[in-house]
Amino acid sequence: WTIRYVNAEAARLACAPVNSLVGRNHWQIWPFLKGTRIEEEYRRAVREESPIHLKYYFGDSKLWLDIRAFPRTAAEGGGLHIVFRDVSREVFDQERLRLLEGVVVHANDSVLITEACPIDAPKLRVLYVNEAFTRMTGYTAQEVAGVVPSFLEGSDTDSDTREFIRLKLRSWEAFRVEVLHYCKDGTPFWVEINAHPILSPSLSLESCSVGKLQMHWVAVQREVTERREREEQLRRSEECLQRLVATSPDCIKSLDLNGIILSINESGDCAMEMEPCESLAGRQWVDYLSGEMRTRTDHALDAARHGATTRFQGFCATSKGTPKYWDAVVAPLLGPDGLPEQILAIVRDITHIKALEAEQNRLLAEANERAQRDPLTGLYNHRSFHEMLEQVAGRAARTDESLAVIVLDVNNFKSFNDAFGHLEGDKILRQLSEAIKLSCAAVPPGTIRECVAARVGGDEFAVFLFPATRAIADALAKSLMVALDGMGYVPPDKADCDISIPLEMSAGIAMLPEDAETAAHAFLLADEQALRNKAGTGVYKSDTVRRQFREESAGFAVLDDLVTAIDDKDRYQRKHSDDVYWYSLRIAEALSMPEAERRTLAVAAFLHGIGKVGVPDRILRHPGVFTGEELRAVRRHPAMGAAMIRGVPSLAGAAPAVHYHHERWDGTGFSSGLTGNSIPLAARIIAVADAFSSLTTDRPFRKRVSAALALGILSSEAGSRWDPEIVDAFSGNFRRANEGR
Repeated sequence: WTIRYVNAEAARLACAPVNSLVGRNHWQIWPFLKGTRIEEEYRRAVREESPIHLKYYFGDSKLWLDIRAFPRTAAEGGGLHIVFRDVSREVFDQERLRLLEGVVVHANDSVLITEACPIDAPKLRVLYVNEAFTRMTGYTAQEVAGVVPSFLEGSDTDSDTREFIRLKLRSWEAFRVEVLHYCKDGTPFWVEINAHPILSPSLSLESCSVGKLQMHWVAVQREVTERREREEQLRRSEECLQRLVATSPDCIKSLDLNGIILSINESGDCAMEMEPCESLAGRQWVDYLSGEMRTRTDHALDAARHGATTRFQGFCATSKGTPKYWDAVVAPLLGPDGLPEQILAIVRDITHIKALEAEQNRLLAEANERAQRDPLTGLYNHRSFHEMLEQVAGRAARTDESLAVIVLDVNNFKSFNDAFGHLEGDKILRQLSEAIKLSCAAVPPGTIRECVAARVGGDEFAVFLFPATRAIADALAKSLMVALDGMGYVPPDKADCDISIPLEMSAGIAMLPEDAETAAHAFLLADEQALRNKAGTGVYKSDTVRRQFREESAGFAVLDDLVTAIDDKDRYQRKHSDDVYWYSLRIAEALSMPEAERRTLAVAAFLHGIGKVGVPDRILRHPGVFTGEELRAVRRHPAMGAAMIRGVPSLAGAAPAVHYHHERWDGTGFSSGLTGNSIPLAARIIAVADAFSSLTTDRPFRKRVSAALALGILSSEAGSRWDPEIVDAFSGNFRRANEGR
């Protein structure tokens, strides 16, 4: 292993002079090669007398060497001829090429490389495309090999863009462009192309004249269809916004932070009757304002400078003196740092809206006046009477004076309605109300300051006197009785006969504070007295419970007033609610329902028809069969009533009973098609009570039936329409309930 010969290049790579290497042992000079593959290969070449070839990396010197060893013959003295060459650059170039090839093949962007062609006569043909190109276009590498790249263009590809590409190719200049291409299936897509010319590696500038140079083109393509679509959408949105601003009837202006106008839309300066918008730039906005509008605008501009948005209304004349009301929004326009850069002001002429509001207020005042009155008699209604009674009671307490409450109840008024119809009954009520008005007007002047009469129920009237003594109240009640003694009702078919049916009323009087502590209590006492006088027995229990609920819950009072309003439209409703209450409680008693649930049931029974307030009068009073639209309007009332009751938290427990009281046991009812025990118990109870009351009461579209027949109808449809257990409970307790009422 003694070195016999070393040339200069070998000495250079060994980093030692030639004479220091010759004659020395190879493994003493390079001991680090002992035990390596080089030693193995050298010894194998000697042993097998065959040449070897390998590449080896010297980490310390960071060199790759190409090593070839040839055995020497015996005549040559044996050993090896070793030839080695520095191939570091080649190896590194190959590795870099391998890495670049991996990047190109697996890149997300499409890569297209053309065949080398003469620089003075370019005829581009596809040499290579990567996998991304196939995914983008649908063409395989085999399909496009040797094809001119322009095959990707189509009829909608812009001609100017095509010409731009051709110019760049002829001048061998790198370029970037976005162009419309087409996939193999004809689908258009936008692509961004970055193309660069590259000198063919087989030639060089030094070795070839210009006319013989060969060039490749490398194009990296990225699909930008989605971005182009977003940009187009943004462009259209901006164009639409500009048109909206330009054509908006509102005055839209941009201001700097000092309130100076930067721009204003054309329709805006017309709305404010300003000068043409071109001449407004550079002027202070507030210079065109006056009074409260100017003051509020100054405050709004100051708020906008601090990042706040302000909306306000004000009155201000235009530059031509036209008085107008304005609605204004002043908002900051923030810059990239989040701080206000400019101010946006939008001003709308609301003069016509203010005029409509004024008209609405006038109509509302008239409507409020009408809402306080009973439409049939012209007297105050139930709600307004009790509101005024509470107010007068407060004054009475402050002045230490007495207040008298008189309640009047028409005896047997239902009989009049049943015998002669509601129209004739209405005539009786109007006749009675006129007598009450005359009696109140006849109270001697100076004895009282206020005398207010109202119709507070279907056949019930009330009067309060303030200040008053019991003697004054008794005198008025007696005068009313005397007036009624001279009145009578003559049936239409007996007009030629001297026949008159007498009208009778029962009266009750209560004094505040002598008999009661509150106005509501005084009314209750007077009402109970009138009912006792009317029936000769105890108090009408449903009215007593209703008044108790009204005292305990303002929400119930409001809803109960709505029931009264329905009664004004459909006289059947108040009595029907009382009947349903009475029958429901009898069923609850038979079923041993807990007291708390009975109370919820009572509330639901009183209010079960409240949703009819949303049903038009013409439908409520409709005498015939409902049309489809009318039937849908009626069938909405349970859900509407439940929604109203849920609005009063203390009564919300009664909402399910109201919502589902028209469900059927077999699931064919409304509103939700519930079946059997899935229907709330209270709703099933009210359904039976509601049906029995309806059957035994005259309606515009049919006459009532007897209680016996009504019970038979309930029994025949028990198990299909109604809960059979509840029908049995009601039938067994009806007689006692009827007697107890």
